[in-house]
Amino acid sequence: LADAADPKRWLEQMSAALPEAEASLLARAFEAARELYRGKGLVSTGEDLFSHAVSAAAIVADLNLLTDAIVATLLFAVPDHKPDWQGWMTENFGQTVTVLVDGVGAVRRITELARIDKLETPEERARQAETMRKMLLAMVADIRVVLIKLAWRTQTMHYLPHVHDEAVRRAIATETLDLFAPLANRLGVWQ
Repeated sequence: LADAADPKRWLEQMSAALPEAEASLLARAFEAARELYRGKGLVSTGEDLFSHAVSAAAIVADLNLLTDAIVATLLFAVPDHKPDWQGWMTENFGQTVTVLVDGVGAVRRITELARIDKLETPEERARQAETMRKMLLAMVADIRVVLIKLAWRTQTMHYLPHVHDEAVRRAIATETLDLFAPLANRLGVWQ
């Protein structure tokens, strides 16, 4: 278990456990994320984007996913900060990472379009959440996309006590409880 609280130390610990080519890929992604995310925070919570990315990548690493998935987790937000991201990412990190990042972005767009907290009754929310879980699992070509999204959400939940806006905390917690927690349980990564 590498410690994501100190990003540089996390990178050193992760790199030490990887073959040289994979360690190099991870280091390049780490530096690219640090540069692209410098001074930026998550819109929903205000958390530092780079710290969030490293912490989510540590969660993905703890799931024993391949280096491509860890790299994609670090670079998850690149499409929001780099207009020509797909060509750049494919050239620098490979097609697999690009496909994973693109897939996670698609999942994010779908969940944003179908916010379940707007529905009035618990029954309506439960039906919508189940429909969303089924749709997410059906549309994803690589299950790592869902695991990366779950890692990002897990990190958001870790940070949630630092968010001062009660309505934001409640909306994120409700969506997590209704959609993401059952999805994680269904995939066997309830922890």
